[in-house]
Order: sequence, then structure tokens, then C-alpha cells
Amino acid sequence: MNEQPQTIRKKIADRIGTCVREKPFLACVIAAVTLNLIVEILSRHSPVDAVVHLFTKPLSFLCNTLIILLTLTVSLFFKRRVFVMAAVSALWTLLGIANAVILIFRTTPLNPVDFQIMQTAVQVVNYYLDAIHFVLIGLLLATIVGASILLWRKAPKFRPNLTKTMPVFVAVLVVTYVSSSIAVKTTAADGGFTNLVDAYDRYGFAFCFAQGIFNEGIDEPEDYSPELVASVTNQLQSKPDTPQNADLPNIIFVQLESFFDPQTLAGVAFSHNPLPTYTALREACPSGELIVPTVGAGTVNTEFEVLTGMSLKFFGTGEYPYKTILKEVACESVARDLKKLGYSTTAMHNNDGLFYQRYEVFPQFGFDRYISVEYMKNVEYNPIGWPRDAVLTDEIMSVLGQTAVRDFVYAISVQGHGKYETDPALKEGDFTAYGIEDPDQRAQMEYYAGQLAQTDAFIAELVDALNTSGEPYVLVLFGDHLPTLEQVNVEQLTTHDLYKTEYVICTNIALAFEEQPLTAYQLSAKVLETLGYPGSPMMSLHRSPLTKDSEIYLNAMHVLQYDLLYGERYAAGGIPAKTSEMQMGLFQAKITGVDWDEETERMTVTGKYFTPFAKIAVNGEVYETEFVSETEIFAEGVSVERNDEITVVFAGDDLVVLSETEVVVY
Repeated sequence: MNEQPQTIRKKIADRIGTCVREKPFLACVIAAVTLNLIVEILSRHSPVDAVVHLFTKPLSFLCNTLIILLTLTVSLFFKRRVFVMAAVSALWTLLGIANAVILIFRTTPLNPVDFQIMQTAVQVVNYYLDAIHFVLIGLLLATIVGASILLWRKAPKFRPNLTKTMPVFVAVLVVTYVSSSIAVKTTAADGGFTNLVDAYDRYGFAFCFAQGIFNEGIDEPEDYSPELVASVTNQLQSKPDTPQNADLPNIIFVQLESFFDPQTLAGVAFSHNPLPTYTALREACPSGELIVPTVGAGTVNTEFEVLTGMSLKFFGTGEYPYKTILKEVACESVARDLKKLGYSTTAMHNNDGLFYQRYEVFPQFGFDRYISVEYMKNVEYNPIGWPRDAVLTDEIMSVLGQTAVRDFVYAISVQGHGKYETDPALKEGDFTAYGIEDPDQRAQMEYYAGQLAQTDAFIAELVDALNTSGEPYVLVLFGDHLPTLEQVNVEQLTTHDLYKTEYVICTNIALAFEEQPLTAYQLSAKVLETLGYPGSPMMSLHRSPLTKDSEIYLNAMHVLQYDLLYGERYAAGGIPAKTSEMQMGLFQAKITGVDWDEETERMTVTGKYFTPFAKIAVNGEVYETEFVSETEIFAEGVSVERNDEITVVFAGDDLVVLSETEVVVY
């Protein structure tokens, strides 16, 4: 007679309990193998691919299993061993689920850095998740909390046997370290990879995630010393005191969000060209492939390379320098180089100033001012809420018109940011995509094309405005990374490379730019070189004879990057770079009058340069504020007394203050 399911479950539970009680380490081993397989299935969105990985990369699979086993073995030190083992197992499973979900919306897998930039992730999560998703997440978390409480109460307790547990833990630790080292040395795994997409696919989730935890910063070069740095700097081209071109042009870099030409995808066609202006510029102006350090996300890492001339490949796995070293140390940059020539330097982004903490990082690069969306006028938004790029034209031209000297403007667009909508009703423009059978994927591509067309129109307006201004200029346009679209894959890309975008250099002066493939960290250096000014040691390196030998070139980059960010700055004469006194916005807002109606508790503030993000604050308390015009705002429900301090602050929905006016005493 067949056993009842309840009886079978009881027997299984009894055997598991016996294993945990009598052979706890074996239970950890079984759990580690199972968890590794589950996490790989989730990460690859395929049980078959996970099994293939197991048999084709056995050493990598072993390393991943050992890493998970090491975390599970910690449970043997606790009385509530079952609870701790279950908690660790749940953590690995949640990481696997999180990675599986993230890979639906972007190309780059989950990395410890994502937890460092959690504040940034929270700012964009509404663009990707609907209300039902938040409900499901809430239910999942509630279930986990409930199960944890139940397990804490019901799970059996065991007296830890430290004389046995400690040797076992040490043995697992040693074996994990040795196997991982062997894997790295035999190229089964790589401790310094930067291509996260490829690395997670080849080496597995647990190994790559662990690398992201323990591998941060730039390793000190072997034999680091003043002599070693001098051996590099002595081969750099000396800097002229003044640039060769006496009448320097305005220099405008425009970093275009998720920008590329989808017409270059194999098997995909459009009813008409979404990028007519960009296509014409690419044919008429110097252009080429740009190798960037990220795909689908990580805009600021491309930004970092372009601004500094430094490469992400020497940093930790998946590291964002904006979140690590640049929180502590000022850095050489193209902005700092151009300031030495008398340029006024402006960073600009039509998105929140808090995003990636740019308002704190840009002073580390030496920028004079940062104009984020909180300081922009006439901002419009696309169907999913990203500010349209058209606003950047007036903002850039306002900067050029306000300063008495030449300008360097680094503008960062945002309209092309994902997610890309599947609802045809949200499509803008009459674009029809051909060659895509799946209706959702086709709708996403058509939505993306509509956003590209508007960015292309912004480019046309900007070029026209620059030509009309009569001032000399150099305009550098480039994509920060490829978008997260199903068709944007190695097979359909003409470059067969997920890390290649494009650049175009447009100018109204006689400059001979050489068309060539460039990395993001070479782009600024090549612009400075053509203008006759090599810049800082990093910029000078990219035009030196050292570039002729790739190994020597990379070693020299490693030495300089470590020296300038983590070392003694021998290449800069031991002088630290200075953080600039950066102004938020092009103009400083000012209060000219305050009127408070005691009966209605309505406060009206008049002044200059207000935007919809200007908010009234009394003694530091920020009130919900209504925008009337650039000269008037008001708030209701305001309590105020004599000698209270009133300011107007600029802040987004999160109410983090980016800047404020001078205090007016009531």
C-alpha cells in the first residue's frame, strides 16, 4: 500500500533532522551544492544552462560551492544551528532571486556595489516596478519574517562542539582560498575582471559576488616608489605653458544616455530613421567606436573614465569610484586641466542632483558649478517620467552666454534611460520596427526609437544654437552604454561587442581630429591633444610613446592611477588635488521679500531664480511649496515667529537639500 504524502514528508523531515543533528557538516555540504545550483538556475534563467555550467566549468562550480559552504559552516558555531543555516540559505536564495529580477531590467548582474548605491536605486525603482510588484515584494518579506520567527521558536538547539567545529571551519576556509587562487591562476576564474556580464556567465554568481565584496580599490604596484613613478612620467610629453591655439574654443561634452543607432542591429529595420541629425554628423564629422566600461547601466563609470582618463579595469570588481575613493579624495580631471587654462567649468544633468551623489563628487573633479534638474527651467517629462533632453540646449547656451571666458561644459542626458515600455499607447513618434516577432519586444524598440528621435532633435537644436552663437566650439557627442533591450546582443550587434558605443566630434574651427577607435578613458585626452594641450599626467599618458606597447601602457596606467588616487602623488609633485568650491546652479537664488498671512498661515516668498524645486524652509524645516514663477513661491500651513530664519532651499522629492539661499530673519 502506498504511503500517505504526510508520512513521506515526516520521514524526509526526520532524516533531515537526523543529518543536521548527527552530521551537521554533511548537511552544510548538501545545502551548499543545492543552493549553488538554485542560484545558478536563477542567474541564468535556465535549469539547462545551470547544469551545463556545472559540467563544463567544474572548477568554477566547486569554487562557488565552497564559498557558499564557508558561509553555511558558520552555523555550526551556534546553538540554533538550524535557524542560522536556514537564514544563510535564505540570504543566498534572495540574492539569486534579486539577480534574476535585475537581469530582466538590465544587462549587468547584481553586485555588492548595488547595495552601496541603494539610494540611487531607490530613486529609479518606480520607473521599473508597478504597484503589484511592490505588493509582491512586501508579501515575500512578510513571509520571510514570519518564517524566521517561527523557525527561531521551533527549531531545535544543539550544543556547539568547538573542538570539532573550529578545525572544520578553518579547513573549509583554507580549501576555499586555495581553490579560488588556483582557479584564478589557471584562468578558470579571474580576480580582476571588469566585464561583469561575461564574468558571471563563466565563473558563477557566488564567486563574482564575493569578489565584489573583497576586491575594492587599486592594488599597489610592485616596487611602488618615486623612482617607479618617475620612470613613467619621464616618458610623458611635457606640457606647454599655453595651448598652441591661442583662441581656445568652448568645449562641450554631451554624454548621451543609452544612446546608439538601432538601425545597425542585424535583422532589425525601421519605417524611417530615428536619428537623422546624428547620422548626418557621423558621416560629416570625425567619429568612431568608443569602448566603455559598462553595459545596460553604470553611467557614472563611463563618466568617470571620460573625465579622468583613468580606467575602471584597475579597480575592484564592479566598483563605482563615485561611491568609494572619490568620497574621500579629489582627483585629476579634464575639468581641472581646462581650469588651469582659464576655462569656466560646468557639469550639467537633467536629472536629480542627488543621483549617484554627483553633487558631492563633481567638486572632487574641480568643477565650478553643477546644474542639475532642480535648477533648470521649462523641464518637460517623457511618458515614464524621465526629463526630456530638449531642456539641455537652453541650459548649455545660458552657460556660454553668462561667462566672460571660454567654457567647458560636461552635459549628461537622461531621456533615453530605461525601462522601455511595452504599452504601444506610450510610444511617441510614428516609428514601426520590423524584424521583431515578439510584440512586447517590438513595442519596446519602437518606444526606444521615439525617445532617440527626441534626443536627436535636441542634438540638432544644440548644433544650430552653437553655430548661431558665432563662438568657436568643439562638441563631443557619445553614448554612455548600450541600452537594455532584447535585440541588443552580441549576435545582432555589428560590432559583436556589448561594450562599444560611438562618439562624434563636431566643430566650427579648423582642427584635424584623427578618426580612430577609442576607449572612454582616451576620449578627453585626444580632444586635449588636438587642441595642443596634453593636460595632467593621466591625459599626457594617452598620447605618449608608451601607448605603442599595450602591456607597458597598461602597467603605466596602473602606476599613475594608484599614485594619484591611493599613493603619495609623486606624479603631481606630492601636491594633493583640491576639492572645488562648487556652486549649484548657474545663478544663485536670492530672497527679496517674505509675506506671511497669520490667519491663513500662507507664506509667500519673492526673489530671483526660483524653479519648481525651490522650497520654503523655516528654521531648517522644509515645507511643501507651490511654484508660481521664477520670482515667487508660496507654502501653506507655515508657522513663523519673530526672528525665525527663512531660506529657500533646492531639493527634490527626497527633500535632501542641495543648496539654499542666504538667511532672511523674519
